[in-house]
Amino acid sequence: RKVRKGLSAGRVQSVALRLVAEREDEITKFNPEEYWSVQGIFNTQANKALKSKLTHYNGDKLDKFSINNQEKADEVLAALSSQDWTVKSVEKKQSKRRPTAPFTTSTLQQEASRKLGYGAKKAMMCAQKLYENGYITYMRTDSVALSGEFISQVRETITAKYGDKYLPKSPINYANKSKNAQEAHEAVRPTNPDQLSKDLKNASIDEQKLYDLIWKRSMACQMENALLDQTGVDIVDGSAKHTFRATGSVVAFDGFLKAYREGMDDGKSDGFDDDIMPKVEEGEKLTEKEIKPEQHFTQPPPRYTEATLVKVLEEKGIGRPSTFATIVTTIQDRGYVKLEKKRFHLEEVGGVVAKFLTEHFSKYVDYSFTANMENDLDGISNGNANWIEFLTSFWTPFKETVDDKIVNAERIKAETEATGETCPQCNTNELIIRTGKFGKFKACSGFPACKFTQPIEGEGPKDADGNPIVREEPKPTGIKCPKCKKDEIVEKKSRKGKIFYAC
Repeated sequence: RKVRKGLSAGRVQSVALRLVAEREDEITKFNPEEYWSVQGIFNTQANKALKSKLTHYNGDKLDKFSINNQEKADEVLAALSSQDWTVKSVEKKQSKRRPTAPFTTSTLQQEASRKLGYGAKKAMMCAQKLYENGYITYMRTDSVALSGEFISQVRETITAKYGDKYLPKSPINYANKSKNAQEAHEAVRPTNPDQLSKDLKNASIDEQKLYDLIWKRSMACQMENALLDQTGVDIVDGSAKHTFRATGSVVAFDGFLKAYREGMDDGKSDGFDDDIMPKVEEGEKLTEKEIKPEQHFTQPPPRYTEATLVKVLEEKGIGRPSTFATIVTTIQDRGYVKLEKKRFHLEEVGGVVAKFLTEHFSKYVDYSFTANMENDLDGISNGNANWIEFLTSFWTPFKETVDDKIVNAERIKAETEATGETCPQCNTNELIIRTGKFGKFKACSGFPACKFTQPIEGEGPKDADGNPIVREEPKPTGIKCPKCKKDEIVEKKSRKGKIFYAC
């Protein structure tokens, strides 16, 4: 009523929209800061290149902004050039990496997004098919628990496929971190650990890929820890005032990584970079190959992907496994956000709705309100709270707020831009730029008397990768419109592929 027809709000979808809107605001207000790092490449006595980074200058430890301009960088470079460099110390240590818990609904959606590029909706559709065909357990679950029978089967499969050294002495049990977890079902896992994706009958390629992800995660969660050998080398000049630090790591024993590596939100590796360092000894003399300063600028926080948005909603205790896929789809269908190159971009109408809700319904789009309501609903389902009292305490003030806003809240008018062009249809009014569901377009300012519109190049509907969706040209039918008796009826195709006829 106050913004535009066809819009909606909800205690989870509006919080998801608020998250995207606040992130967009952070990006808009972000001011990049300049900083410099100094990289050093040294040759060992065996003539192997050793890469490093300057950590101490003139005896002082450098922080991110210690070198913040070109002049300072040139000064540092001049002081470091033509020095004699020696290995001061070599530190070696071994660390363990434990396997990740089996999939819940949200972690499955996140990993399917990172590794397969599937949206939450697509991931759930594939999981639904796999479940219906009996290949996996129920796909809507908060639980990370596995049945004793399945764990016994998995341990046999691990021994047969990977060998005894990959099997822990005892089964690994996982506990839920979320206090609101609903554990009526097991984690998402294969029903038969001996069944591989290639063995699935009548499964599509997409379903096979998702099954393979679930299978590998289920194997890995019951496998041995991975061991990582990490090495740190400090390199100093003759005066010991300047220090470069070289670090490297190598997987000493792959353990669960033999089956599965978890994806990361930034698209990078999971910390096992296999960056093998050349061997050096303490006191070894090194030859300077190259020392170079590199300019950087701080970056704004990244826009949300489907995976990171679902992750934040789950961390804040907002929503349930069954709602995540629906929420990320709804805020797109309403035109609040658009997905470009797998990142959520806030649309103008989404910003308007988020602002309106935050100003007028702040209580209901507050993060704690939605999370607390989950606790209240759990209390009702557990028999610890009275549902009528709960609904009454919610509905009475909510209805009063709605009634008040219907009367007193001002209608928000869409922002427009003048073009200075005259409408070619009515030859009277000026063309203005409006914002619709698919971006900006030109329209006659005399609307609704004149309904002329014109697309703007670069705007319009786009696919998930940000590429324009090409519309098929209307097909003539040769039939006059029965309403206006003047123009021809043409055949068109909707966004969802349905054929319809229009004047």
